[in-house]
Amino acid sequence: MVLRKLKIGLRLALGFGAILALLAPVLIAWAREDIVFKPRFAERLARDIPNSRLELIDDSRSFVPEDQPERLAELIGAFVRES
Repeated sequence: MVLRKLKIGLRLALGFGAILALLAPVLIAWAREDIVFKPRFAERLARDIPNSRLELIDDSRSFVPEDQPERLAELIGAFVRES
């Protein structure tokens, strides 16, 4: 349900179908222990966004930049270098 609302919101914000037309690589950094937005939502989002990469962050609940800032910075740096 949450993912469906997210997709609807993206379609409204970007125009219908724009989410599928993303050409740039997308990094999805998600808290593995998130109790609100479960990792299964991240997995579905990663399947729906072409050219995306999902990274599940350990020892993080809902706010990865606060819980694991060093790990997130490492992932972003590596993603930028590879893209």
